[in-house]
Amino acid sequence: MRPSAAGSLWLSLACTVASSASAATTLLGSYPLNDSPYAVMYPMTMAYDSGRSELWIGGQGHSGKDATLILDALSRKPVAQLSVPHGYPLTFDSARGRIYMPTRGTLRALDTAARAVVAEAAISPFGYVQGVAVDPASGDVYVLQFDYTWNGTSYGYPRWLHRFAADGLVLRSSRTLGSDSFGGEPVAHGGRLYLPAIRISTGPSAGSIVYSGEIRVLDGTSLATLQTVHLGTSSWPSGMVLDQDSQTFYASDLYGG
Repeated sequence: MRPSAAGSLWLSLACTVASSASAATTLLGSYPLNDSPYAVMYPMTMAYDSGRSELWIGGQGHSGKDATLILDALSRKPVAQLSVPHGYPLTFDSARGRIYMPTRGTLRALDTAARAVVAEAAISPFGYVQGVAVDPASGDVYVLQFDYTWNGTSYGYPRWLHRFAADGLVLRSSRTLGSDSFGGEPVAHGGRLYLPAIRISTGPSAGSIVYSGEIRVLDGTSLATLQTVHLGTSSWPSGMVLDQDSQTFYASDLYGG
């Protein structure tokens, strides 16, 4: 994404031109996102609908209000725009053809074929959503939320994890995750939820702190912690992806501890 001389925003698309591991990735081109009648002036989040070959891009439209642009990935042309309020991140469920849009106070599920809201669920209007994950097998939707609380004396910053059923977005279970930080979006797979977490503790010298990265494995139904994989001190996992073919997780480390 880059501004042109006129200040418009662009989308850069890249693809791997061969299946070989040594093949180069080639930039196909850059495409304006602010052309009338469909426009997103400030793109903030994106999801890809693999079944329909469409990109859903969330941001602000011409009016300054939330807008979601739908772009055909084959023709590279916008085909629709929705005024549904969106948040970060957009998350696609390939098995059910749904896009999940979290905002402050509401989680929405949209049918990508109908481009319409099919379910809504209430979430905390305070704080923000840090990540959304969908288990492809069960369809369960997990929302990791950073919240704010006030007890009359001081603020608190608890983290919450919620599990919603795919049908109707009915809340099935929730748990608090304390005040630990989380360095990326959760990944759901095979009835398990994987959370890249950071435990912060007091260091050996006065005023110092120590960051310890972890990957926490949770039961996808009860949300109970089943295993903690320690990444070592001075580590901060900032993201995680799953290679389903090899059943291997890859975690990025912000500090390289």
